[in-house]
Amino acid sequence: MEHPYIIPYLEQRMKEMGFKKFHFETVVVNNINFGNYGFGSGLDLFWEVLQSDNRYGKYVKQIDASNHFYYLVKKTVSSDLKITSDTGYLLPSESVDYSNYTFHNFREFTGQIFITDTAPFELEFIRAIPYE
Repeated sequence: MEHPYIIPYLEQRMKEMGFKKFHFETVVVNNINFGNYGFGSGLDLFWEVLQSDNRYGKYVKQIDASNHFYYLVKKTVSSDLKITSDTGYLLPSESVDYSNYTFHNFREFTGQIFITDTAPFELEFIRAIPYE
């Protein structure tokens, strides 16, 4: 994990939203398409949600993050990266200077998340799942 501030930030953010307890984990999203290769029902479902789609020369991913909160923690991103969700966004114009931000780059995404880029990508998120 590249950001030493993420855990205190998560604790503060979950408290602000009224959640007393939560679990968090690292999630790497990339363009590897595993499809259904018999990894077991849980993992197959996970990879099915994160499958790649290369339409119109763009790499596209959709993540169903209902009741989950994703925080982008990778410091370097492509200048063409675009992430949109029900509650947040990162536009290509912001991606150019993304590595210069500190707290600003803890972007929160939840609901339906769409990631597009003109090249294959690998992004690291922290996923927070509140349970109380």
